[in-house]
Amino acid sequence: MRALPCGSPAGVTTIGVVFTADLVHLSVGRCGSPVLGSGIVVSGLGDTGGRLHVQRLATHTISLDGGSAPGTPEQIAGGVVTVSGTSVETVTHQGAVVTYGANDRALDHWGVVDRWVAKAKVTTLGASGMGCVTFGTLRDLRVEAPIDTFGLGAGGFTVNSGTVDRAAFDRIVTPAAGAVGVQIR
Repeated sequence: MRALPCGSPAGVTTIGVVFTADLVHLSVGRCGSPVLGSGIVVSGLGDTGGRLHVQRLATHTISLDGGSAPGTPEQIAGGVVTVSGTSVETVTHQGAVVTYGANDRALDHWGVVDRWVAKAKVTTLGASGMGCVTFGTLRDLRVEAPIDTFGLGAGGFTVNSGTVDRAAFDRIVTPAAGAVGVQIR
């Protein structure tokens, strides 16, 4: 039996494939020298297709510029992104996560994460940048260093949907006009 590709006809069931991974010592870009686009994205095939289970996702410096124009909210990039169809036991950031572009999300979560720990600073510099945003299930979030967002309309921590059982922060700083420190929708 084989898994069917994305876009399978209605009524066709994909086979429940589960990939496992242990992803450690990952870095993308350097502070002051970001990559263009997203940083680290871990993704399964949504909630009904193949799944990705990650034991550890451990990063050092993540630095990116998504390249989106201000005022294009449908275009986003992420520093570290977990997508639906993905479950992660532990995410740990030993290095800073810095984004430079409009609509960039430093930490963007759509899957299931048991424990997410940021030990270094999380910074967004572009308009509508987000320090941490979640749409999935997040059991324990600990940000042990500051979240700083500097762009117009930026945000520190946003729960758009899903579940967050526990979240603890060192501090959230959002000095720009229209910025929001914590938003629960």
